[in-house]
Amino acid sequence: MARFIRSLLLLALCAPVLFTLAAPVAAQMSTDQQLAASDSFVADDSAQEAKRRLQLLRRGSSYLGPVGGIHVIEAGSGAPGSMRLQLMTDFFLKSDYLRSGDDVRYVGGALSLSVTPVEHLELSAAVSARKVRNAGSFTGDEPEAVKSVGDPSFDVKTYGEIADGVTLGADLLLAVITAPADDSLDYAGMSVGMRGNLSLDLRRTAARTPLELRLNGGYYIDQSAKAIEKIERERLGALLGSGQSQDTMGNDETRQLAYRNERLAYGVNRVDHASVALGLEAPLALSKRVSLHPIAEWELWIPVNRQDYDCPLVTVAGRVAAGEDSCLKEEGASSWPQRVTAGARLYPGLGGLSLLAAVEVGIGGMNHFVRELAPTAPYRVMLAAAYVVDFTPAKEPVKRAAAPAPVPPKQGRLLGKVSERGTGAPVANARVSSAAILTPMVTDGAGQFVSEPLQVGEVQLRLEADGYEPGTCNAQIPSEGGDTQIGCELVAVPRLGTVVGHVLGAEGKPVGGATVQLTGPTARSPSTQSDGSFREGELPPGDYQAYIDHPDHLLSITRFHVDAGKESAPQITLTPKPRKPLVKVQKTQLRLSETVYFNTDTAELQTRSEPLLIEVADALLRTPAVSRVEVQGHTDNVGAPDYNLELSQKRAESVRDFLVRAGVAEERLVAKGYGLTKPIAENRKESGRSKNRRVAFIILERTTP
Repeated sequence: MARFIRSLLLLALCAPVLFTLAAPVAAQMSTDQQLAASDSFVADDSAQEAKRRLQLLRRGSSYLGPVGGIHVIEAGSGAPGSMRLQLMTDFFLKSDYLRSGDDVRYVGGALSLSVTPVEHLELSAAVSARKVRNAGSFTGDEPEAVKSVGDPSFDVKTYGEIADGVTLGADLLLAVITAPADDSLDYAGMSVGMRGNLSLDLRRTAARTPLELRLNGGYYIDQSAKAIEKIERERLGALLGSGQSQDTMGNDETRQLAYRNERLAYGVNRVDHASVALGLEAPLALSKRVSLHPIAEWELWIPVNRQDYDCPLVTVAGRVAAGEDSCLKEEGASSWPQRVTAGARLYPGLGGLSLLAAVEVGIGGMNHFVRELAPTAPYRVMLAAAYVVDFTPAKEPVKRAAAPAPVPPKQGRLLGKVSERGTGAPVANARVSSAAILTPMVTDGAGQFVSEPLQVGEVQLRLEADGYEPGTCNAQIPSEGGDTQIGCELVAVPRLGTVVGHVLGAEGKPVGGATVQLTGPTARSPSTQSDGSFREGELPPGDYQAYIDHPDHLLSITRFHVDAGKESAPQITLTPKPRKPLVKVQKTQLRLSETVYFNTDTAELQTRSEPLLIEVADALLRTPAVSRVEVQGHTDNVGAPDYNLELSQKRAESVRDFLVRAGVAEERLVAKGYGLTKPIAENRKESGRSKNRRVAFIILERTTP
């Protein structure tokens, strides 16, 4: 016990020695000073540099010293010219852990020093100690308490930032175990670890998120088993001397091998391991000086038997004997050490001080103990205190000269009126804007507006109003300020429109010499040119109808709209007159020489019936005295009467809608379906039924022309 306390005191003496070495360095600056400096720099680059340095100063040390989280190290390091000193302790209490009925009490600790002398280089050193006490059951000569004292380790790290926030690095670790036989350093048991590291600091990326991600991957050449070879040889010799062992070479004897609590206390492994580790840290600013860094980590060790260790396995009835350790080849991946760690590091704003609290939980290698590996702790509570010292001189704050009290600039308003050029009529609802005016203005009914206060000088206004061309208006606020009267004018766009139409016939050929009668807000009667075009300008805006008449074509009506200041371009297609008229206007009806065809059992007109219906429209347009016509739909007797009545109504409406699109006024047409109620032939034969399936046009009213 005295030896253990003496070792801890030796570790504690390292701290004042380190600070004594650092004392001659001039202009030491604490974290608080860095904070103050970051607020005092005038140049943005200097402020950003100070902020980044503060972020680097608030990177803590991992368990054995290298900058990072708790176990997962940072690819980069702290601020160049800084040093970190950390004292960490870890412990757990667990019953029925190493053996059934035991009561294990574990306590450990490490004192570490990490220095970043220049950018791209970090040097670390640590001494660690552990003690395992078992207050429960024991086996054979197994000691009640086992402790390691003063195991040193050294780490060299190099790194470089390959992109904003992305850092690649590598480090080399040397670890020596103090031989438990005589408490001397056993350099034959020196272990070497090599790691490749990748870090991503999202604060330095476009995301600007307070989060650091870390990835470690490495290989550890583990020679720790050599440190206990002397004790194991002495135990084997004692067994052989007492005649208890039947194997003089000791290959099948296991009682001399290190006990579980010894492997745990000394950190003894008989094989190497490859490792992969992931970690994240969230640097959260609680206030200007106080920050909290939650940390989460995951680690996995993959054993590699480079030493070709032949694990002795004691079995009974094909199973591992009670109380004996198993072997890697028996347990496989279930025995691989794996752990997760969660905690937080607090920077309370007291110089470079930081405090850490964390809990590590084993999630792999917990079911069975194997001789090749030290037992995986079921959990560990970890507490640490650290201090960072910055040896870089603080930049002197740039003092700002007191600026003279600003003199308010003189301002003035524009009192304006917008009128129409040529007539002087006020333009209401005109929109007035400018780069110097924050809120665009709208003129009142008298065309007037009042601007907000503007700076002295020239102001160019932009003017917009419906029915007017966009315009500008220049004004000058005099040097003495005050209100300025201004008059602005807008040019009215033409209030009339134009129509340029084209009349085409069969196969899209132009129809010249056609009479076009335009009716609407005004009436015009142009004729088409040889290319089928007609043009009329200065038309009042509104809806128009064009009646197109040509001796060789059926009459057509087209509707279109004319907008002010715009050109309408209707294209009208005429249907040639048939050689023999298919429609004849009689006294009581329009008599058709052909049948109107629909798709079977629908109200859809067949394409072959469209020329016939266009001729019906032509007859009605040329006979305005026929003021009201009933479009009748009729069916045969095939099918249900109600269904036929509904179908005949839909077909009558379909014909009526076609005629309306062809130019016939809707009020002249009435659609009515009669179903099978008005046959004109016997329905016993198909010839009679085909006559009954018809559309009839019955004249209901005539007026005097």
